[in-house]
Amino acid sequence: MTGRRVVMAGPAAAFGLAAIGLGCLHLLLVGAPPTYPAINAVAAVLALLAGAGLRSRSEFWALAGGAAVLATALLGTPVEGIARWVALGPLRLQPSLILVPPLVIAFARRPGWAHGLALAMALVALGLQPDRGTAGAAALALVLIVPGRSSHAVRGMAVLAVAVFGWTLLRPDSLGGVRFVEDVFVAARGRPAAVVVLALGVIAMLAPGAIRWMERPRDCAGVAMIAIWAGLLIAAAAGAYPTPVLGYGASGVIGFVLSMLVL
Repeated sequence: MTGRRVVMAGPAAAFGLAAIGLGCLHLLLVGAPPTYPAINAVAAVLALLAGAGLRSRSEFWALAGGAAVLATALLGTPVEGIARWVALGPLRLQPSLILVPPLVIAFARRPGWAHGLALAMALVALGLQPDRGTAGAAALALVLIVPGRSSHAVRGMAVLAVAVFGWTLLRPDSLGGVRFVEDVFVAARGRPAAVVVLALGVIAMLAPGAIRWMERPRDCAGVAMIAIWAGLLIAAAAGAYPTPVLGYGASGVIGFVLSMLVL
């Protein structure tokens, strides 16, 4: 580990944690139940503790993650024909939102066979569920890393991601939004403080990837980090998809923390 790496890790972690804190503040400003920001905060702490060893056995965890997303699509209980969630007590978790972003970033860092197979399983699962928002974000990230990782594996994965996204556009997705989870940007209209907090939160969410890119311009992980989370935020602004980190939902928070850990 170089000295520069230590210096750059601090600001990246600070911005990431600030994004989670701003998300909690936003929930309070728009009148969400106090348990919502509390659950987001607890999810962040648990993700930090659980994800500490991700890099030590990254191939194993990647394969396990890809298999988990695929299992959700094949075995999950559909809601209006869409199988994206698993129940954990009173919580409903979305494995694709937890696992696809770190899988994309891990593949961008090291596009070997294990990370490639894991990501391919997850992408196929996004088409089966279907999950248009996450599929679009993954396609955006993988297309953007092609110039920096010009290999057959990366180009093939980008083609697969675009094809899956195209398939999801053909599938019906009629689920409505849930207050404080989806339609967060629309709900902030007329609340100047909430708008400012959301804007700062978006900047803080994208900052860790930007810091990584400035640290290592030839490493595609930073680009993947920016693109996958920007894509998820765009999907949330455009349709009834969860607003990660800045809205209520443990899945988005966990996925964001895991993304920072594999970055």
